Amino acid sequence: MDLASAQRLFAMGQVAAIFLVAANAVRSSVQGADIVHDITWVGAFGLAGVVLIALMGRFGVGLLLQSKLAAEIERGNVAAGLAGGAHYLAIGIIT
Repeated sequence: MDLASAQRLFAMGQVAAIFLVAANAVRSSVQGADIVHDITWVGAFGLAGVVLIALMGRFGVGLLLQSKLAAEIERGNVAAGLAGGAHYLAIGIIT
């Protein structure tokens, strides 16, 4: 495995978390009565979820991995990419 694999695993966790939040925002916000209302609430909840993923993901990775994750991913450490991606995925599930 190489540098790209570590970066891909990390990015996959981030993207999967965003998709989870987007699906949940649509599922829990759409009522079907008024499209403007639905778009507004889906956008608001989706944006709040993405902001929470970004903030809590960065905070959690920094706290759990003592801010060494970026350096390890740059070295091509696949386990670091997997750990970081899994953390973002877990944040997406919780959010």
